[in-house]
Amino acid sequence: VRLGEGISVSWFPDSSRIIVVRGVKHNDKVIAADIVCYHLNGTEQILFHESGVFAQDPAIHPAGNRLIFRLENQTSFLIEDIDSYGNISNRQRLAIPEPSRVLQIPELELLPPVPDRQRAITTIRGVPYHHQVYCTPSDFNGHWACNGTAATMALAYYGRLSNWNFVATSPYNHTSHFGNYVSEIYTYNGHTYNIASPDASGTPAYGAYGYIVQNNWEETRGHMREYISYHNVSSPYVDWSPTWAKISPEVDARYPFVMLTLITTSGHYKTVVGYYTNQHSVYFNDPYGNKNQGYMNFNGAGVSYDWP
Repeated sequence: VRLGEGISVSWFPDSSRIIVVRGVKHNDKVIAADIVCYHLNGTEQILFHESGVFAQDPAIHPAGNRLIFRLENQTSFLIEDIDSYGNISNRQRLAIPEPSRVLQIPELELLPPVPDRQRAITTIRGVPYHHQVYCTPSDFNGHWACNGTAATMALAYYGRLSNWNFVATSPYNHTSHFGNYVSEIYTYNGHTYNIASPDASGTPAYGAYGYIVQNNWEETRGHMREYISYHNVSSPYVDWSPTWAKISPEVDARYPFVMLTLITTSGHYKTVVGYYTNQHSVYFNDPYGNKNQGYMNFNGAGVSYDWP
């Protein structure tokens, strides 16, 4: 994707976006410098713009939720909290009395050091995240749709699903690339996903959700295997005796997969995207958010849950 001119280019930690400093020109003269975020589909968002102001040296926090940069000829840093769609929720200014003391910024105030246990994570980069409620069509009640949402996250990573964009409105306006596949009718490789199954409100829904929970949820694991196999994924299977030792080979081979757990009493599907090498914890894209913060929320990309 050709993005145009820019300097100070850096990737987000999950390789989903990049940021650049881009000049603002008037009559062939650069009169300001913005910080711009580019998504992999070529869309862009301006993270910082002020008339006549030159932004410099942008950096992204390793957690991917904070942008730090400075302004030309100023000895202070600006810190912006950003969500997974580039929306800014807060801006702080950290003053540095002397330029020579930049390296002495108290880490606990700016960027909390990453605990040792979190440094030992093996992850699969590039698995897209979408939420079963917030990233699915508004006429679909996705509170039961962890199954189809988890499956489509994996299929999107494998390149089996192309962007099918629409603007989701909750909890704020954002572009959903793959949510339509969860509940809408579509055709792939000769298979049309038009089986109707009631959503959480009793309204007929189709797509991945309708197929996986068909016949009144008769066997979601088996139907998920069928659904995945129809998308040209070779030899998908259901592992009826999962163990901790089986996680690492899949992740090491860059194969995200779907796991059914009892993190909720009725069972909950999530997409495995990594594991800790020095403790029994798994790294997930959780379609219902981060359970550590209390369901439901929009913070389910890259969450950690312990393997009992």
